[in-house]
Amino acid sequence: MPVSQTSKETYASIQSKLGTNQIAVLNALHRHPLASNEDIAADLGWTINRVTPRSNELREMGLVKIGGTKKSRTSGKTVQWMYVNKGAS
Repeated sequence: MPVSQTSKETYASIQSKLGTNQIAVLNALHRHPLASNEDIAADLGWTINRVTPRSNELREMGLVKIGGTKKSRTSGKTVQWMYVNKGAS
């Protein structure tokens, strides 16, 4: 699905209010629309301990939400995050 111009503008305006690591996590979610912290860590080459606080901050800001769950690579289930397009109506 192509990204609308409004979505691109909204994303650009949000980026100016975020830290570098938060932006990196959001960019990973744009590449992988449903991704767990494990998936994001693998994509970015980070440890999961670097990703988890950023995804939680983004959730608290209302920029990401739980999009589903899946089997974790290590054990049990893990949350899959998805970007929330605040410009969508």
